[in-house]
Parts: sequence; structure tokens; C-alpha cells
Amino acid sequence: MEHTITRLARKAACLSGLPLEELLGQRRGKDVARVRFAVMLAARDLNYSLPDIGRRLGGRDHTTVLHGVRRAVELLEGEDVTFAHLVASLRKAAKDVL
Repeated sequence: MEHTITRLARKAACLSGLPLEELLGQRRGKDVARVRFAVMLAARDLNYSLPDIGRRLGGRDHTTVLHGVRRAVELLEGEDVTFAHLVASLRKAAKDVL
């Protein structure tokens, strides 16, 4: 069975139109990073550890995940409607998985 973080990444890739491989890869463009931040935040909401999230999202360091979660919160506070919709969809998907 596929891990919850991987399922969240797959859902985010589908919603954003990005290939999953790109989301899990090393590319750091704004479009990919924002989707990755949303996955990190949704996974953190489920109480996954920073190292576990990083491992599941392409082998990233826990400090990278911490930065991503903080950045995601900033984007939500900045009232980015598109980003907020993506995060809400991922949070709903996470509840449906559990």
C-alpha cells in the first residue's frame, strides 16, 4: 500500500498538472516549489515528522521541509487563493485517506 505522503504528493501533482516525478525531483522552480510546500504542510498537519516528510518528497533534509512548511503558512496568510485551494484539497484528501 502506498504511503500517505506519497498519496498526497500524487494528488497534488494531479491537481496542479505537474508530473509526480517533477514534484519529487530536484527542480526548484516557483511552480514546483509551491506545490511541494502544500504537500509538506498537509503532511505536517497529519503529524508526520520533518525527516519522514523529507524522505518521502525526494530525499530532502528536515530543514528544507521546515522552510517549506513556514513558507506555506506565509502563502496562506498572504491570501493566495490558488495556493489556499490546493492546501484545502490536500487536507480534505488526507482526511479521506484516514
